[in-house]
Amino acid sequence: MELTTSHIQFIKEHATDDLTRLLLSAAKYPGMDIPFLVDQIAVRRQIREKLPSWFENGQLVFPAKIAAEQCSSEQTAAYKQELIGESWTICDLTGGLGIDSYFLSRKAKHLTYIERFPVYCEAAKHNFSVLEANNITIINADAAQVVALWTVQRISFQSMRRYTP
Repeated sequence: MELTTSHIQFIKEHATDDLTRLLLSAAKYPGMDIPFLVDQIAVRRQIREKLPSWFENGQLVFPAKIAAEQCSSEQTAAYKQELIGESWTICDLTGGLGIDSYFLSRKAKHLTYIERFPVYCEAAKHNFSVLEANNITIINADAAQVVALWTVQRISFQSMRRYTP
């Protein structure tokens, strides 16, 4: 899951378009994954105020609209970051979009991001790379099955508000 230069340009050019019309006109854009790009535009509209630095970064990819709905705001994630120590090793059991993981990783010694949905892990891997968050390990697994394997000082856990496979 990666955005090419043409994808980024398409998203910019169509940022204010009617998304239903854009979907219906997909045939006008051969070689472009219009449903994926429409989802990216929809999520970017949604995160404009909630995640301003991520909104501004055209290289970031968003796996699902629900992830943007349920994630912490930058303000909330920055607050959580203030609560941890620099030498801490942290495990985020419900990684989701990765906002908390990213902000916590900016201060923690190391962070393990665990997420059960592969598409979220793929997006997180890409986004953490773009954001140069090199102290994050990504694990695609059900947290309940792997949590006993680590020694960590704190655990961040946000329950899902809605289930989406």
